[in-house]
Amino acid sequence: FRVPSEVALCVDYHPARRVIAVGFDSGCVRVFDIESTTLIQEHRQHDGAVLMVEFSGSGSMLVSGGAEGNVCVYSPDDGYLPVKFLATSVRAKRMLLSISPDSRLLATVGLDSTRVLVFDTSSLGMKHKIVLNASVILDMKFSPDSDELYVLTQENCILRFGVASGLLTAKLPNLHRGVCDTFAIDRQGRLLVAGGRDGSIKVWECASSKFGRQPQSFIGHGAEYVA
Repeated sequence: FRVPSEVALCVDYHPARRVIAVGFDSGCVRVFDIESTTLIQEHRQHDGAVLMVEFSGSGSMLVSGGAEGNVCVYSPDDGYLPVKFLATSVRAKRMLLSISPDSRLLATVGLDSTRVLVFDTSSLGMKHKIVLNASVILDMKFSPDSDELYVLTQENCILRFGVASGLLTAKLPNLHRGVCDTFAIDRQGRLLVAGGRDGSIKVWECASSKFGRQPQSFIGHGAEYVA
């Protein structure tokens, strides 16, 4: 796939089809068919570079986020046409956005990166606004069952919120000796893994009765973890 004079900044693979979505520095989102190497659709819905594209777990939705802070939702079943648009005008160098595995919810950050905004994907109406008391948000992910939202903060902490209530249910402080930049949850929702700039990987159990207990640690890595 060649797109002269434009730079691809992000890509995601459809969970069931041999299709990729690519975001470009021009503000354009293009969808390509892998087998035929053909362009299926392209749209320029953003005024700034496209910082992220993501398919929902069911593949029924494609979401793009731009440097100007806006979010666009596309329908793969309708030829990848844009169907909803969320204007936040929160300019950023990095887009933080997460889609729940059941495709019902979309989470992004608010104006000062200290608030989590949770939207209903069917209407893009706001469901919750979670204020983190000046904690800058670095990353966030829904649990595999879509019932919880995990938020990584600059204070080296992961906060766990109930999706139905929007309330804090658990806190995992002091993740690493240095800054923690990334984390992941396994597909069964049993384990949480975090990587830090101290070169270590730590693993916690996600069960409510065991969350926060001493983690398993894997050390000896010479570089920081970014993904």
